[in-house]
Amino acid sequence: MNSLRSVRFRISVQYSAVVFGLGGAILGLIYLVVRNRLQVSGTPTTGMSGRTVLLDTGELVTLPEMSDLQVRAVETLFRDSVLAAVGRYSVIALVALFFLSLAVGWIMSGRVLRPIDEITALASRIQAFDLSGRIGLQGPDDELKRLADTFDRMLDRLDRAFTSQRRFLADTSHDLRTPLTVIRSNVELVSEDPDATVEDWKRAGEIIQRNAEKMSRMIDDLLAAARLQAGKAQAVTLDLEDIVLAKADEYAPVAEDAGLQLRVVSSSVTVDGVEMSLDRALQNPLHNPRKGP
Repeated sequence: MNSLRSVRFRISVQYSAVVFGLGGAILGLIYLVVRNRLQVSGTPTTGMSGRTVLLDTGELVTLPEMSDLQVRAVETLFRDSVLAAVGRYSVIALVALFFLSLAVGWIMSGRVLRPIDEITALASRIQAFDLSGRIGLQGPDDELKRLADTFDRMLDRLDRAFTSQRRFLADTSHDLRTPLTVIRSNVELVSEDPDATVEDWKRAGEIIQRNAEKMSRMIDDLLAAARLQAGKAQAVTLDLEDIVLAKADEYAPVAEDAGLQLRVVSSSVTVDGVEMSLDRALQNPLHNPRKGP
């Protein structure tokens, strides 16, 4: 039932109808030509009476003397016999042509629509986490080839978008985790140091306050990161030395807790960029060494 509703079946029927119509028109024209050529005229036919005719069996037959009326009667019988045979074979040929053209149309439409079946099968296999499949249709640059190429380019764009989204989620989780790590490290370092002074507590409090404010701005930063992924982030003028010194203050307790010494050598450098991206770029090398031996 589904095959009868398919585009392939409709194309096959249309193809068969066109071929059937053309075949019927040609056979009808042939029938009219034959009928016209065998038309019995009122003029007496000469040369038939007394003629000797060689049959297919090899026998010779001599026609008897016939009047004009008898000759016209023979011609009429011959014409009716020929026209009946032509009509009968024409009907048989039309029926055979219909089914043959339907079969040929089914096969040809299947070959033409095969790329669409491939697109459908590929689309049904596509998952959000795997967009690596491609049609890669080979052949002439026709409508179906351009459709398949367009579908492949759409998958490329979707793949890049999903990859960018996954990267964005990974960076966001890292951004949310890092301020908590800095706050915990500073609190543990000061609380476990019996010789901690008021200045140490004050300095730890400033770092904790700065990271708490950073976490409160995280929603706005996520929006800025989303714009960056979309290529719509607006660059501002920043001093890299300020960012480096701020990150050094944040990670000094983390480095000390990991048994590392953090030393800063910097100079004032002004750049145009997105603050969150620069912050993340400095954050990664400071965060990753803590994962080593």
